[in-house]
Amino acid sequence: MKKRLRILALYRTAELKKNLAGILDNENAFYTTYAFLDSGDICQLSAEKDPDIILLEASADKDGHSTIAYGRELRLWTCAQLLILGPSKDRAAVIETSTQTFASGYISPEQIPFLHQVICETWRGETPQKILIREL
Repeated sequence: MKKRLRILALYRTAELKKNLAGILDNENAFYTTYAFLDSGDICQLSAEKDPDIILLEASADKDGHSTIAYGRELRLWTCAQLLILGPSKDRAAVIETSTQTFASGYISPEQIPFLHQVICETWRGETPQKILIREL
């Protein structure tokens, strides 16, 4: 039997949760847990759920520092691969946020419909390099 990937989706907006649920909940390949990013101790939750992949919604902050802080803190609690979901079109901000958090990818809103594929490729290690920056 094929292993279902454990996904922890940490969202800031109800709109993103709805979009993620529309994609991830229709796939038998994933066991997904959703948590509002500011709802409590997400690090403890990540340790309890022991996800394979964490989806982290980036802040709307121009510099992304709160996303970096969350990403670094999560790194101390879990070995899960991190995919950041964010609206940034600023190449420097995408690269900084991704490298500072050791993320496996940065996914723009336009790429959300392909999230299943991105998750599977990331999990299988079919990315061209260890740290993959996904941009348009």
